[in-house]
Amino acid sequence: WVDIQGLGDGSAIREAGDLLELHPLTVEDVVHLNQRPKVEEFDKYLLVVLRAVRMEGEGGVDNEQLSLVLKEGLLVTIQEHPGDGFEPVRRRLREGKGHIRRGGADYLAYALIDATIDNYFPVLEVYGDTMDALDERVREDPTSAVSASIHVMRRELRAFRRAVWPLRDVASALGRMEHDLLN
Repeated sequence: WVDIQGLGDGSAIREAGDLLELHPLTVEDVVHLNQRPKVEEFDKYLLVVLRAVRMEGEGGVDNEQLSLVLKEGLLVTIQEHPGDGFEPVRRRLREGKGHIRRGGADYLAYALIDATIDNYFPVLEVYGDTMDALDERVREDPTSAVSASIHVMRRELRAFRRAVWPLRDVASALGRMEHDLLN
């Protein structure tokens, strides 16, 4: 597993793409952020692009692009910036527990996608708690500040939905896909 964190230097990503023999369109998809989540098949690899949404710091939400390139015996992850929600997977790898060490690169890709989705749930919980608090504030003291908070929440929820909704298509495509790299 090669994990590239941060896209600060596009030339380094392009060089990695050359070393990995990636199609130029794949490299462009990785470098140009805000891609729609998708799965693309190439002769010698698969590209999966999705959104990694997770809690960060003091109640903030991180919403970044995550690209996975699955090749024979190799998984490359390219993250928009440093830091991720993959510690549970790393722990399983270090401890050698379960199927993770013998499952191959495709199983590791599955585990990382699963961890990415698991990270959505704490975000949903915070949004639910915030909505409950806003609902209470509206009933007790309906001010313009509360109204502004509601508009911010609606904007954040729309962004979350745009990140999560297309993931259904990615999961469905991976489930139906017949490719030599997938067991």
